[in-house]
Amino acid sequence: MTLDRLRAGEPTRLPRFDKARDDRAPPDAWPEACAPCDLVIFEGWCVGAVPQAEGALAEPVNDLERIEDPDARWRRAVRNRSPICGGPQGKGSASWTKPPSRASSSITSG
Repeated sequence: MTLDRLRAGEPTRLPRFDKARDDRAPPDAWPEACAPCDLVIFEGWCVGAVPQAEGALAEPVNDLERIEDPDARWRRAVRNRSPICGGPQGKGSASWTKPPSRASSSITSG
């Protein structure tokens, strides 16, 4: 797992989401974080989100759903992509910072 590898100080490929494909970018396009990392910023949407119960999809919640998705086809497709329902993992990405060099982190008093 990505965060486990970073925590262990191992060089790690960082997953990226490709909005044009509406899916993760291919692994060969992921940048590699050089270990060790001082800071990891994890950003993602739908990470940890719980899908709605099937019954909650029966009635549209707004005009867009009422007009564009009257049979709940889209709502069910999105629900079924959820990691909790067996779909792909939540979509997110991570960034990292390298440790500061000793020269740039030294403090002198005057």
